[in-house]
Amino acid sequence: MEEKSIECHNCSKEATLDVVKISLWRYDRLVIVEDVPAYICQNCGEQYYSEETEAKLTGLTSRRFPKELQVRIEEVPVYSLNDIKVHGLAAEN
Repeated sequence: MEEKSIECHNCSKEATLDVVKISLWRYDRLVIVEDVPAYICQNCGEQYYSEETEAKLTGLTSRRFPKELQVRIEEVPVYSLNDIKVHGLAAEN
């Protein structure tokens, strides 16, 4: 059974167990993995995963995210910083 909280290795504050979504780039595709148990630091936002969760993520990655395990397809917007102005100036390339 997983602990409900752990100490954050980054700032030494409490990291509590929650469920998150993560996005990963693998080769030329973006994938989203949901229902991921993670310890999230309440102070700095750092996330930690149990050995079991890391093993499951590694298994998905090593199998190249097989279609038979795919839950659904999401459409996501894509932005470029090339056209973003900062303080009235064009962003530098």
